[in-house]
Amino acid sequence: MLMIPSESQGKRKLYSISEQKVYNNFELPQACNSTRRCCGSSNAPGWLVAVDQLGEHQLSTTLVNVFKRDVTPIRLPLLDFNAQSHWFRVFSPKVILSADPIANPDNYVVVAVYDRVSRSAFIKGGQTIWTYLEVRSFFTDAIFYKRKVYAGYLVETTKGELLHVRRFLKQKDVPRDHYFHYEDNEFWTESFKVYKVVFDERDESIVEHVELKSIGDKALFVGGNHSMCVSASNFPGCQPNSIYYTDDLIELGEVRLVDDGSIDMDDIFSLVKLEDETISNGPSDMGIFNLEDGSITQHYSLNPWHRNIPPAIWIMPLFNGLG
Repeated sequence: MLMIPSESQGKRKLYSISEQKVYNNFELPQACNSTRRCCGSSNAPGWLVAVDQLGEHQLSTTLVNVFKRDVTPIRLPLLDFNAQSHWFRVFSPKVILSADPIANPDNYVVVAVYDRVSRSAFIKGGQTIWTYLEVRSFFTDAIFYKRKVYAGYLVETTKGELLHVRRFLKQKDVPRDHYFHYEDNEFWTESFKVYKVVFDERDESIVEHVELKSIGDKALFVGGNHSMCVSASNFPGCQPNSIYYTDDLIELGEVRLVDDGSIDMDDIFSLVKLEDETISNGPSDMGIFNLEDGSITQHYSLNPWHRNIPPAIWIMPLFNGLG
């Protein structure tokens, strides 16, 4: 399911991909309002992580179960956030669960990727202090896989394989040293590549990445949340051999590109901020990428008024549909 903005200010609603239906009457928890960043986790179906900024140096993190109203939200300790406020809007924090907090109240782990996607932190259920890890690399995703944590656009398949997904973005040609307006120059998804991660059976080290031309009946869901995988045949209307994606790159308004040309999510690029106000292009880069022919179609089209709001996110339901 896709959590999308609502016409009501500060609200979100759910859209079913397989049913192509918006559940207007399903009321989401208060923590899911559109002023907060949210992230779904496939390891814990039904759970969202809501992140909000407190000042310029701390983030509040709350675990919320969307479909079980009798479950009390879990408030985690405040997370250190040593960055200027506009970075919270530009690079959405991604928080991922290792397991369902209800079934594993003292044995689940939370990992946060945040602070200009160069920092991560870990905490176990019941602990009161985060463990921080400085990573000198550019990554936007993490996954718990066979009791280890890996970073990148990563997704575990229904058969237990680990896939590495690369997203390639394209931007309109901009003359060097040219200052542009955000409405005329946006990054758009051009294509994806999918690789199977091959491990050494002896020491579980990564041996190679093998590019896959097809993922068969699988459908992948990527964006500003935990990457997910389902068998398309289990969800009528879901396209197999496809990647469903949402917008997870929010550009700055009135900026200058330091390095022009096409980029992909594995390349480090820089933006120089020229004004005090950060302007969002909005979560408009969404679609379905077909691995067989490279075509892109739409799964849900947002309205123009959806600019300057947090992007839509994927959430794994506890069951197929809400009735």
